[in-house]
Amino acid sequence: MAIKKLILDLDMGVDDAMALAYAIASPEVELVGITTCFGNVRVDQSARNCLAVLDLLGRPEVPVYLGADRPLQATEPYTPPASTALIHGKNGIGGASVPASPYEPVGATSADGNAAVDYLIDAART
Repeated sequence: MAIKKLILDLDMGVDDAMALAYAIASPEVELVGITTCFGNVRVDQSARNCLAVLDLLGRPEVPVYLGADRPLQATEPYTPPASTALIHGKNGIGGASVPASPYEPVGATSADGNAAVDYLIDAART
C-alpha cells in the first residue's frame, strides 16, 4: 500500500491534538505539513500548540504554517468565546502543561497571514 501525503489544517483544540498524534503514529500517511487557523483558540496559540505537541511527539521537523487570524470580512483578530475554554481549556489543549517549542511557525513574522494559503497552493501544484 502506498503511503499518502497528508497536510492537516488545525485550530489545535483537544480534538486536533488527538488527530495530530494519530497522524504521526499512522504508518499509512506521511505528515508533510500543518496549517493553523483560529477556532478553538486564536491562530497564534494554535500554532504554538502544534509546535509544542510536535516536539513532544518527536516530530519537530514537520513545518507549521501560520494561517489567517480572522474571518475574511472581519476587521479584528478572532477571539474564541469564553465557553470554548470549558471544553478545550484556556490554552486549547485541555490546560495541559506542555513545554514550549523552540521553533517558530512559518510566516510568524508576516503581517498578511498568508503563509498557510501560500503553502497549500504550492503543495497542490507539486
